[in-house]
Amino acid sequence: MTDHDKNYDDTLILIKDVETDSGSWTYLSIDAGTPPTTETIASMGHEPNGYFWDGVVRRLVELNRTPQLEDADPEGGAFFARGSREDLEALAVALTPYLTDDDAITSLVREADAAGFDFDD
Repeated sequence: MTDHDKNYDDTLILIKDVETDSGSWTYLSIDAGTPPTTETIASMGHEPNGYFWDGVVRRLVELNRTPQLEDADPEGGAFFARGSREDLEALAVALTPYLTDDDAITSLVREADAAGFDFDD
């Protein structure tokens, strides 16, 4: 997938290739306070932080809606993940509705809560 083929909201999700002396890697990041669904998440009793978004990713992996990640690193204000560009772009596409659509995040959270899923936020 090239930059002009993006099917995710790159104003909310950053995917970046990093080159260092010790090698190269790709990461995805989400600033936890910026998604339009932040208020909806809070109204459902969850903390819309990086740990919540890690929970969303774990739930999407459980539901086979996105590939398993190599390395996730949630923090209070952000969510970070490392992996192949292909997997991270698939994750970005899968996450976009939950970052932007109140109905989508509400449905996911309600189903997960009913199933006893812990977002660990």
